[in-house]
Order: sequence, then C-alpha cells, then structure tokens
Amino acid sequence: MQPQILLADDHSMIRKGLKLLLQLHFGFTDVNEVVSCNELMSQLTRKKYTHLVLDIILADGSTLEILPNIRRVYPICG
Repeated sequence: MQPQILLADDHSMIRKGLKLLLQLHFGFTDVNEVVSCNELMSQLTRKKYTHLVLDIILADGSTLEILPNIRRVYPICG
C-alpha cells in the first residue's frame, strides 16, 4: 500500500522539491500539497493521509496553534 502524503508549506520551491524527491527516489505517487492552515485542515478532513510533512509557519498562521485540531481529526491510535 502506497503512503498518502500531504505536504504543508507556503514555499512553492520547498513543496516542489519534496514532492519530486518523494516521487522520483521513493516512487510515492500520492503526494498532495497545501499552503495555509485553512487549506491544511480542509484537506485533512477530506482525505485520510498516512503522512504529514508540516512547516511550522504557514501563510495564515502557526501550525503549532492548530495541532490540537489536527489531533482531533487524526487521533493517535494505540
């Protein structure tokens, strides 16, 4: 099963570079991107991801402030 990865970064070159790395070197095809906290939360509720690459500061705020919301959508299993 392929990992489903979401890249959250407001710098297009960072997202593009990470996406290319994941696709070309690891063969991961399901890599999506967001640029803001609002887009991040919206995307996380639309689709289930196995991995999240998260920048600390996005265009509309700090992802540290929305970590509790992310944990509500993706509770820790175990």
